Amino acid sequence: MLSNKSPQAIAIHLNGQNYTYEQLSSMVKDESEKLKRSGNQLEWLVGNYTIDFIVKFLAALNNSSSKILVSSEKPSPEELATVKRDIEQFGLHTDCKLILLTSGSSGIPKAVQLSLTNIVAN
Repeated sequence: MLSNKSPQAIAIHLNGQNYTYEQLSSMVKDESEKLKRSGNQLEWLVGNYTIDFIVKFLAALNNSSSKILVSSEKPSPEELATVKRDIEQFGLHTDCKLILLTSGSSGIPKAVQLSLTNIVAN
């Protein structure tokens, strides 16, 4: 998943700390194993600039059965209801990896499903 050509190269510089590809790969692998053991198919991640978020995000992308929801803060009851409503109404696409919530600026917020192909292409 991560670069094998230069494992000692810096992959991420965050908050004054460097993480090599080798370190990041190891952290993602450990987190992926935790996800598999948990059996959770839906992970709600609060998007922020921390290594923990990045590792959990990459691990969930790496885990074939996980779907990821990302928001800027802890989900409100309304956001949870939006996701539940949209999944019940439209189903969960078989290739869905990431679910983003729209702001609802033009009406009711919606849960938008993206595949890994969509994520990599953008």
